[in-house]
Amino acid sequence: MIANAGVSGEPPARELSWSRCAQVIAVNVAGAVATLTGALPGMVSRGTGHLVGISSVAQYRGLPRSATYCASKAFLSTFLEGIRIELQPLGVAVTDVRPGYVDTPMTAKLSKKPFEVDADEAARRILRAVARRRGVFTFPGAMAVLGPVLGAVPRGVYEPVMRAQLRKR
Repeated sequence: MIANAGVSGEPPARELSWSRCAQVIAVNVAGAVATLTGALPGMVSRGTGHLVGISSVAQYRGLPRSATYCASKAFLSTFLEGIRIELQPLGVAVTDVRPGYVDTPMTAKLSKKPFEVDADEAARRILRAVARRRGVFTFPGAMAVLGPVLGAVPRGVYEPVMRAQLRKR
């Protein structure tokens, strides 16, 4: 079962509303978890199966104008990690896919998309990772390195750099 739920498109933080945040949470968190847990009982009873959640490299850090999106993907990655630990001994694999930028309608309006991968190539990479029963799969390779590094940057460095980037826009 692959839960590939994702919406974004947040305004600046000063314009955020609960209704905008709730829409992202409903799709990216509730939709994904409902899909995965819906498939779970049959997999557990058969002693086999594979749950796959499409998270994002954005789960490593809160990004400006993407706070709810980043938080929703961090939730999904953490959820997948927790259930993977419990389900592996029961024969159910769990894969957390953390792509960088993929050329889709959701990313079409973004001006900067470093290391972007087209959708067909992304699908091929995901299917290979699922076939190998990878626990976590981040791609492309540059994002697999940059995501965790960005997540480890101290807040006192990260926040001023991100504020400077916002001023450049």
